[in-house]
Amino acid sequence: MSYGKPVVGCKVGGVPEVIKDGKTGFLVEPSNPDQLAEAIVRILKDPKLRLEIGMESRRYVGERFHLRDMVKKTEKLYEALIKL
Repeated sequence: MSYGKPVVGCKVGGVPEVIKDGKTGFLVEPSNPDQLAEAIVRILKDPKLRLEIGMESRRYVGERFHLRDMVKKTEKLYEALIKL
């Protein structure tokens, strides 16, 4: 996503927290190869959609998962744990 590419992921674990279905990529049900194939083909067949989702995914990751911000959040977590 940080390279501006649309992604397809499964609706498991933390994946839905990162991929916003239809905006930064596509989410599919686990163990559903037909749904996975449909999402991949949709991206491959539509250059405009591919570009739009790719640009939005790059923007989203840049805002939410910048290294500097992730380090600050980790530091705050450690500080909170130390105070326990």
